[in-house]
Amino acid sequence: MRNQRNMLVLWVIGLVLLAGLLVLLSWGNHRYTTTHTESGTDFQVYWTGTRSFLGEGISPYSREVTGRIAEAIYGRPARANEFQPYWYSPLFMFIPFIPFSMISDYALARALWMTLLEAAILGTVFLSIRLTGWRVHWLVLGLALLFSVFWFHGLRPLVDGSPVILVTLLFTAALNSIRDRADESAGVLLGLCMIKPLLIALPLAFIFIWALLNRRGKMIVWFAMTVFLLGAVSALLLPDWILQNAAALVQNEELNLPGTPAAAVAVLWPALGERVGSGFSIIVGVMVLVEWWFARHAEFRGLLWTTCLTLVASQWVGIPTEPENFFILLLPLILVFATWDERWPRMGGILSGISMALLFAGIWWIYRELHGSGYVLVLSPVLLLPAPLFLLAGLYWVRWWAVNPPAVWYDFLVSARR
Repeated sequence: MRNQRNMLVLWVIGLVLLAGLLVLLSWGNHRYTTTHTESGTDFQVYWTGTRSFLGEGISPYSREVTGRIAEAIYGRPARANEFQPYWYSPLFMFIPFIPFSMISDYALARALWMTLLEAAILGTVFLSIRLTGWRVHWLVLGLALLFSVFWFHGLRPLVDGSPVILVTLLFTAALNSIRDRADESAGVLLGLCMIKPLLIALPLAFIFIWALLNRRGKMIVWFAMTVFLLGAVSALLLPDWILQNAAALVQNEELNLPGTPAAAVAVLWPALGERVGSGFSIIVGVMVLVEWWFARHAEFRGLLWTTCLTLVASQWVGIPTEPENFFILLLPLILVFATWDERWPRMGGILSGISMALLFAGIWWIYRELHGSGYVLVLSPVLLLPAPLFLLAGLYWVRWWAVNPPAVWYDFLVSARR
């Protein structure tokens, strides 16, 4: 009885401390959002679109809502040579923004959304550690948590309010469910990831192929049911939303900066860059298909490594993307770190720390060289290169150990000793 009372007291204290931390974090975020009004572009799009749609019944794809978003960002209509803020996501993207759209104070709504994203970042780190089995030292864990928030591909989507952070959390949770053979929840979580379908299109295709070949088709059924339900609810509210979404996607690709390797390499070598980048995309695409073939009947370790490779490669195969989407590469990065630590218990943590320092300083330096120290709406395609390049090299470095469990007596002794 006393032990139960003590546990209850500890739970209450923990919840009070957590609530206090969230309040303090939200207060700090509110201080930031009231003084840095130039950022928060993604949140502005979805907050304005959701308020207009639910409050006034105006389609978020409409010119009127697009004009409202531009007015909020620029204080005037967007010019032809400026970034054009459009709602080009599926209509059901409005669902996670419903509670925040009810707050009329934009700065407060954005601050609370940032608090949710910060919690999602930490959740992604811990789920990735669980997924990869990383027996991380507490010092390296602290560094990883700080890195996940403050490296360029973490801080930029955080201050802009990008849903990519939520998608990454959902996708990592889905992989945990696949590992635990909870295929129903995995299918639902993957279905919820469809709020940003292009981000997970290739990894999703591989996971479904693997599921079919390994008699895990229940996952696909639950995914289809989830997407159908989301689409049906959206159709009840806006019957032709799919057509409007398709038109918005085409318009967005025509008016905004393309995010492909060809565009990135063309910035560095204008004469040959586009052809070199396109050729590289083809090579990466073929490489991914070969790995899919090898992993078609793999156990979970093989599925995880191939999914991580596909996540990285999908940024370079020609699917339009942007540097803010690279937060989803946090999972492949932690897989590399976990495998280093599994293989070299003492040197793994040092390698991970050095890698985080290089990625943090290097990418921020590239951003500063290209854009200066100020905030810009449109990022250079050059920022599409460093993180995927590092991760492709890192994933192939650890491929054997990541896919195959320890098989020699030395590895078993090391694992047991730790």
